[in-house]
Amino acid sequence: MSQKSQKAKSRTSRSYGSDFRKKALERMKSCDNISALARELGVRRTRLYKWKLLAQAAATDAQEQPESAHSKEWNDQYENKIAKLQQRIAELERLVGQQTLDISFFKTALRHLEEIRRKKSNIGVNPSIKKSGL
Repeated sequence: MSQKSQKAKSRTSRSYGSDFRKKALERMKSCDNISALARELGVRRTRLYKWKLLAQAAATDAQEQPESAHSKEWNDQYENKIAKLQQRIAELERLVGQQTLDISFFKTALRHLEEIRRKKSNIGVNPSIKKSGL
């Protein structure tokens, strides 16, 4: 393998430990030039920002998670609520389907009644064509 391909491979497959990432993020907080910091650490600038986003997401998740002693109870309540909501959705979907059928039925009935009314109103009306020769 050539020296270039070894460098490229080592660059793409390198993994960084959590201590290294934490220290890099701490330095990033007080750093004015992130590009220079990235060069100094031998890390791509975009990777530093990805680590920052991941750390922020992990902190947000940790704040939103209930304590582990209550997590089973919380999960059960959450799953029960989801099941109730899914039942309600199914009930509403059935109702919408029934209403769609009702609307279709009444539209057809209305068209039929309008047709009957038109036929009745045309009986006894003078024809639009005059007879010839009279």
